[in-house]
Amino acid sequence: LDATMIYPNPSYGSFYVLMTDQDRAYDILKLYDSIGRLVYTVPLGFDRINTIDIPESIVTGVYTVTLEANGIIPYTYRLVLIN
Repeated sequence: LDATMIYPNPSYGSFYVLMTDQDRAYDILKLYDSIGRLVYTVPLGFDRINTIDIPESIVTGVYTVTLEANGIIPYTYRLVLIN
């Protein structure tokens, strides 16, 4: 099964990005707060599961996660972080 998933939701301090579709090999994750400010960026590897550890400076709230790569439509997901 080719998939892109972000889990768990809600997340407590960290979450996972699962990528198994080689046609959608995203290489960067961007985290935006509820008013659209970019608050965190992290590179991704295409090793099926990427563990994303959230810095303590990022407070509890609802965030938008965007996965991006050149030539690919971004993947967007709403995530509740409890940090």
